Amino acid sequence: MRVRINSCDTAISKLSEQLRKVCSYLKKRGIVVVDSQYGCASWVKQTADIPCDQLMRLSSNRCFYGEPIGYDGRGRPPLHGEKFKLNDQQTWRPEDQKIEVEHPLQGKLQIQAWHKLHFRQVSHEKLSLIRVQRLDSPKSKPLWLAWKGEQMPTLIEVVEFYLRRFTIEHWYRFCKQRLHWTLPNFGTKEQCDRWSENYAHDDLGVMVSS
Repeated sequence: MRVRINSCDTAISKLSEQLRKVCSYLKKRGIVVVDSQYGCASWVKQTADIPCDQLMRLSSNRCFYGEPIGYDGRGRPPLHGEKFKLNDQQTWRPEDQKIEVEHPLQGKLQIQAWHKLHFRQVSHEKLSLIRVQRLDSPKSKPLWLAWKGEQMPTLIEVVEFYLRRFTIEHWYRFCKQRLHWTLPNFGTKEQCDRWSENYAHDDLGVMVSS
């Protein structure tokens, strides 16, 4: 659903509002898959009470914290344990899960998972971090994902969930490159609709003539 984000909203607040509405109609617990723009503490905080599982892509510079270890009874109990920085392997603890699988499209994959980590700003919301590395292409950058919700699927199922998002990415690319949705800055939704309709007609004409 395409909506206009006004000056009082952000992409995160608007999507969390839409997700809340969608989940209120679902009879079963849903799963939402979001890109790295939403793989942050603000998104986790604003969607904490929405009854759905979440799979988030993460930027490689994100930082997380483990469970606090030890408490001597003096002062406030600590909220954070050891730091876990995605782009600093020296901060990683041993993974809780690790598998290597042969994927029909992506080749040989190594998938690692670490459980019970959290963003500093929302320490009560526990996440599982998943790192996916293509072993056939060692120079390729690893894919970092975070799972939040109830029972996490198997590691390969988590990867498959995210791969389904690629078809959506192609639609976004079409909207930005061919319909130029990010180019205008109109004052009303009706003006945006007319812009899209005109570009859609022009683009279809080009496609047909070619």
